[in-house]
Amino acid sequence: MNPVIKRMFVIVVSIIDVVENYAGRDGRVDFSRVPGTELMAFGEEVRRYFDAAVAAPAREATYLGGWPSANPFYVESSDLILTSLLYARHVVVRDPISDWFSADQYYLERPMAGRPGYLSEDGRANVAETRAFLGNAVPGLLALKPLVERGIVSIVPAAALHRREDAQVRDLIAAIMEQITDPYAVTSRFSPADVATADNLRGTFVFAGGDRETQLRAAIEHGVRYFAREFMFASQTGATYCAPFPFEEFLCDRVGAGLAPAEARVAQLLIASDVPIFHGLNAKVVAAVHDDDNFGEFRRQLYETYGELPAAPPQERTTYLRDREDATLRPLVDAARRDADRGALSRIGVRYGGDAFALGAGIVAETMFPTGGAAAVATTTIIEMVKRKLEAGQNQTSATVWTTLARHGRRAARELPARDQPAIPGPDQPGDRNWGIPAEAGMNVVVSSGSMLVDFVPGGPSVDGNASTYQEGPYRPCACASGRKYKFCCAGVA
Repeated sequence: MNPVIKRMFVIVVSIIDVVENYAGRDGRVDFSRVPGTELMAFGEEVRRYFDAAVAAPAREATYLGGWPSANPFYVESSDLILTSLLYARHVVVRDPISDWFSADQYYLERPMAGRPGYLSEDGRANVAETRAFLGNAVPGLLALKPLVERGIVSIVPAAALHRREDAQVRDLIAAIMEQITDPYAVTSRFSPADVATADNLRGTFVFAGGDRETQLRAAIEHGVRYFAREFMFASQTGATYCAPFPFEEFLCDRVGAGLAPAEARVAQLLIASDVPIFHGLNAKVVAAVHDDDNFGEFRRQLYETYGELPAAPPQERTTYLRDREDATLRPLVDAARRDADRGALSRIGVRYGGDAFALGAGIVAETMFPTGGAAAVATTTIIEMVKRKLEAGQNQTSATVWTTLARHGRRAARELPARDQPAIPGPDQPGDRNWGIPAEAGMNVVVSSGSMLVDFVPGGPSVDGNASTYQEGPYRPCACASGRKYKFCCAGVA
């Protein structure tokens, strides 16, 4: 039987339904062998779904920035990310398949090494890259089905929203960059590999010699642009942006600093009790235990704690937080840890290995927003986002603007299966605040260290054992690495 995608048309509610409707109920299809014409037909069906899809605003939801929510098909590779799902009521993730086939992505600024999508620069179909990406993304996406069915995860297309909100994103970039007056304060604290600039790319900046400060500021702005798009996407879908890694947490702090002129006081809180990182989790297990007595009650108490933060001096807020934590949160964390040691969790293969992280948040509890032109346009963008949070909270006295996963000491490139990209021509020097930029201008360029997800890079050509030796004409092996003859693969692809 040829592994050609079946065409069936039913009402769909997520990209998982689109995949299953095409591939059969189990979603199993060998994308390495599907003809190029069928791959592009699948893309047309994805766009049809996207045009009709309406994303309901998420309530009390979290968006995991800095790669995790942008690459949901890698969730099961990370104990940290899987565990974080237990402490979030609802998680919004991006729809990587819809975004791959969206034309909106080509209207936005993006790095050359980012995922290319379904079209090349000259408008031709990227069949080989599409084949590789679907082969990597679809199985991991289907694994999330138990979480989607339980309403724990929502998969939402992002490319069109990124394009629609591009002006506001630019305002947010300006507001954050206004708070970064000295690029060396950033480069002394972070390495290039800490800075995400695309869904699959961290660092790998190309520099020339000379004028270090200007080049460093431009590199930082690339990272701020990626952050701003994710932060805005979270806001527009009703979710709270969560910073799982230090650079994203730093940028959240800059958002808070940008609110200061508007007299919106941001309290940055950190729960003192470290919550355990569990090993042995998968999507099915998370779906099964997400609402049990420990995790469900912990989330309820955590949201109440944040939502009832008093508009009081910092010391009173800290006292309030510690009292609530000792009375309600710490006992639940201890119970979950015991459950993994010798309770129900341990009996299904989940264990606590000693690793943990802290939960933090940036919360607005005092607001005196200007009604006229007192705030700059860039800052006004942040103000409107905070107002939406306050309105969504209804009876709450405060609004959570962002959350963080702190004190875990883990890097994004280790939580997701990224490939390290060493600096060229040589290794970065630890603590080099110049990120390897030569002092003097020259003819050569340098590339900083970084990491990359190479899920769209085609493998070697698939060989058909029955193929003839023809290398030209319509019966030649197809260049898209399907192992098929061109006539029966990509002959009809534009």
